[in-house]
Amino acid sequence: MFKKDNLHLFIVIVFTASTNLAFDFSNTISTREQIIQVVDMPSDREYDGVSFFTKDGRLCTFVTSLIDNLYERANIYLSCQKEVSSNLFTTQTVLENVLKNTLIYNLNIIEIKNVTYLYFTAVYNAHSTYDSFWYRLKLNKNYKPDQNTLEKLPTPFLAQGQSRPWFFPYVLNETDIIFFYEVWDYKKMNSVLNYSVINNQNNSIISTKEIYIGAQLTRFSKFKDKTWAFGFQVGKGADMMDFIILSKDNGKTLSEPIAISQRKNVHDLYLMNRLDGNLDIYYIVADNFGFSLFRRKLTSDGTLGSEEKLTLNLNVQKPRAIRLKNKKIWVYFALVSGAFEESGHYGLILNGDAN
Repeated sequence: MFKKDNLHLFIVIVFTASTNLAFDFSNTISTREQIIQVVDMPSDREYDGVSFFTKDGRLCTFVTSLIDNLYERANIYLSCQKEVSSNLFTTQTVLENVLKNTLIYNLNIIEIKNVTYLYFTAVYNAHSTYDSFWYRLKLNKNYKPDQNTLEKLPTPFLAQGQSRPWFFPYVLNETDIIFFYEVWDYKKMNSVLNYSVINNQNNSIISTKEIYIGAQLTRFSKFKDKTWAFGFQVGKGADMMDFIILSKDNGKTLSEPIAISQRKNVHDLYLMNRLDGNLDIYYIVADNFGFSLFRRKLTSDGTLGSEEKLTLNLNVQKPRAIRLKNKKIWVYFALVSGAFEESGHYGLILNGDAN
């Protein structure tokens, strides 16, 4: 656990049921004894700010967490495997109090034209108006952020004055980045999912488009055939459901929403590129213990493969996935002990893509 007087380094405990490395699991349902603890943080100070990448063959992640209970200071941490295929991670503080009097959300690693950036959402006035803005930092070759490169990004007109225009950036091409964000429409009395394309070189806004009314937690990816896939969740409580919208013409026209499952209370989807050019959808489904992790294949014509259950008796949220050099897949998720309390960052290794 982090202490206020010792924030700079700790070794993460690993739980394993065998003498093999924790990275040797196959495509079977994983239990509490078969997952890797990546980052251990106080449950009342943890937020959805995680972005995975590989560094010299090692798995790393940026993590953000509050460091006091006043919601006024936030640090950014970097956690990496000690060695390739090691089951131990070390964590260090890379930026302390990156922006004064803010919360930091939605860390995202973006690499474009051989330059790597760390994008994030900063929230001011967390006790009152909850004003959100978008920022980015350049990372050096060792993935360390340079505070002197901090840039405030332009806010699309639709998001100006919004209390929570959280954003999710993705590389669109060699010069442009696409941002997804939800804004509140007072005429429709609902949140509206939009995207804006921003030029990476001069940060100018090129285009903006409305996608869906009532959508949240946006994800985006592209198939090998260049089809766009938008993923998002709709609804509240037990009525939550994840949907996919496809576009064959770079967002000009959109397909009808495709429900990703026939189960109830489905959300927190993540889109992962497969080796065959299609996508895998990772998502959570409510069960008696909390939420279990599932995945299934998605093709660019909207066809869904069979569902695969990946965890058992674990209350999982916010899954993400990254492919390792050995073509296996690292799946990250948060284990949750209460409605708004996360008990840590964990992961498991899968041998390959969904069936």
